[in-house]
Amino acid sequence: MAAKQEDKRNRIIELMMEIGPLLKRSLIHPDVEFDLSKTHFPLLHILQRHGSLPMSDIGKRLHTSKPHITMLSDKLIKEGLAEREASAEDRRVINLKLTEKGKKHISGRVKEVSKAMNLKLAELPDADTELLFQSLENIKQIIQKLK
Repeated sequence: MAAKQEDKRNRIIELMMEIGPLLKRSLIHPDVEFDLSKTHFPLLHILQRHGSLPMSDIGKRLHTSKPHITMLSDKLIKEGLAEREASAEDRRVINLKLTEKGKKHISGRVKEVSKAMNLKLAELPDADTELLFQSLENIKQIIQKLK
């Protein structure tokens, strides 16, 4: 019985690793082009949702090393999409935040991606749309129990 459960857990892990790339390939229309690398989008999105954050927090949220976050943020700063600022609580801590240009950029990208995904999802029959919706709701609820 324990072996069966372990096999299921291993298959869950495989499926979770397959879903991310599958979502990107299947739902984001190829006409949606990014002028930054795809790795910048999650960073911009996190800053949009949470405002100014310490670089170490961004790394934890993206499960990425601080040197990699520094590299990504340098590009965003160079493009005028983000800026560094000293933390009000601890001047040794450097936060990253979106500029107005960055806020407009990520907002536009989210709209483009949402539109592209909506077009792809509209191709599904209603029954599949409902099943996908319920499945994702269930996945979210279950994963939240793991926190």
